[in-house]
Amino acid sequence: MYVKTGPNEKGWGTELVFTSNDLYCAKVLIFKPESKTSMHFHKQRDKTFFVSAGQFTVMYIDTDSGNVVQSDLKDGDVIRMAPMTPHQIKANVAGSLLEVGNALKETDIFRLSPGDTQAIKTADQQDQKNSD
Repeated sequence: MYVKTGPNEKGWGTELVFTSNDLYCAKVLIFKPESKTSMHFHKQRDKTFFVSAGQFTVMYIDTDSGNVVQSDLKDGDVIRMAPMTPHQIKANVAGSLLEVGNALKETDIFRLSPGDTQAIKTADQQDQKNSD
């Protein structure tokens, strides 16, 4: 199943999927200041990010060397994430990215460490356990 179009609220901000089909997917990612995605990778997805506003730090793992690489991005910068490249995006200030890539299937995301969305889910689950 492909990702549904429309806005999706995340712990780090809003993901606005404006097209998703069997060929490609395009999104606007609107980040809150000082927020981050999970460190994750996709087996099949190849995507490119364009910074439309803000300042970001992208951390990714060079799978040839095993080294963690940091790229600081500002308005107008572009970075590509090839399939099987673990990556995480951190917003230094409020900002937005345009993400374009091949088709994104909901089953093609593998998380290595949590981001703000997973932290909220974990806190909500803990609150629910404490209220039981």
